[in-house]
Amino acid sequence: MVLGEHAERRTEERIRAALPDGARCFANVRWLAPPRDGGPARNGEIDLLLVLPDVGILVIETKAGPVTRDGFGRWYAGSRRLDEAPFKQVEDSGHAIVGKIEADPAWHGQLRMIHAVALPDTDRESLGRDAHGLGTDAPTELVLDRTDLGSDEATAVALARVIRYVGATRAKHHLVVIAPPALARRLEPSESTR
Repeated sequence: MVLGEHAERRTEERIRAALPDGARCFANVRWLAPPRDGGPARNGEIDLLLVLPDVGILVIETKAGPVTRDGFGRWYAGSRRLDEAPFKQVEDSGHAIVGKIEADPAWHGQLRMIHAVALPDTDRESLGRDAHGLGTDAPTELVLDRTDLGSDEATAVALARVIRYVGATRAKHHLVVIAPPALARRLEPSESTR
């Protein structure tokens, strides 16, 4: 198993163990959609998609190794430069999957999406000392680091922090109550395609 896959599995196991009651976790959710209206379709994948009743969906991108961002806004995992910023990657994937779900004629209502980045091999303190240590587009409150993923209890606290942070910054957005089984039917392949 390569380093990235190992980090994703460790993160998934910890997140699943810390889920609140009624929540569901879907791993490696693939999508195909145009990034904007009229644009060409592209493929993507969400490492973890959490369906959280009374909140919405939380999409999480996991990056392995010691992750850093330089003064020019470039992201690195170890010495390897990342093609795309993890926060942009997870936000784009989240918008793509929400668009797919809301386009389904059987779906009614507005779906709320929040996002976070999991860095299971990195300590948040090494990323920066303040809330903008990674830049204004990547608040450290939305980072699940090595400590956050160190125990089920710490992971539960970290998930609550992410939800609280985004809830405070998106207070004007419509909040829907989601029926996880209804959403799960849209995210899981049908019996005929398995």
